[in-house]
Amino acid sequence: MSQSTDLARAQERFARRQRLVALARLAALGRRRSGRSARRVHRWLFYFSSVLAVSGVKVAGADTVPVATITQIAAAPLGTPLAKVDLTAIADRVRTIQSVADAQVTRAWPNQLKIVVTERVPVVVVTDGSNFELVDATGVAFKTVPARPEDLPEALVVGTRAGSHDQFGGEGFGGSAGDAAGPGEVDLGCLTGLDHPQPGVQGEGGLGQRR
Repeated sequence: MSQSTDLARAQERFARRQRLVALARLAALGRRRSGRSARRVHRWLFYFSSVLAVSGVKVAGADTVPVATITQIAAAPLGTPLAKVDLTAIADRVRTIQSVADAQVTRAWPNQLKIVVTERVPVVVVTDGSNFELVDATGVAFKTVPARPEDLPEALVVGTRAGSHDQFGGEGFGGSAGDAAGPGEVDLGCLTGLDHPQPGVQGEGGLGQRR
């Protein structure tokens, strides 16, 4: 009688362990399926749904360049899932603006793009006598202004710069000053000592220095 009872109890314990193992396996299978389902939902949410799609653009760092110009040139793909947006392509488009030296684009979750621009800073004004071109420290002529800024030194263009179809190549004197056009370049080696006026530099493309 005692042996039969012990055997029954042992069988019951074994059956209980088997049930627990089966339940553990079912739970693990459920977690794996749940994980796969969650990943599918996340993928759909980030890459295919309109829930996290681009709805607007924030611009920072703009001072002289209109924000409207930056957003227009950026051409952000409104309605596209934020995770699928090509940030590099947008930054490259913004860098084509004459007055922009650099641009960085990041995602601002849940549905915004943020564009941070670094504008060019003029260090000298180059003129042909009637027009005034702002030039930054890298030698890029990026903007035409109607009058010379009083706080910048001035250099006078003598003749036509070699290898260009106007004094600055591309835009510049005689061209439009639209912000979207690519900037020209000036050899800053010709602009040394602007605070000490000297006779005009001879030769094609020379720059005469003056106050």
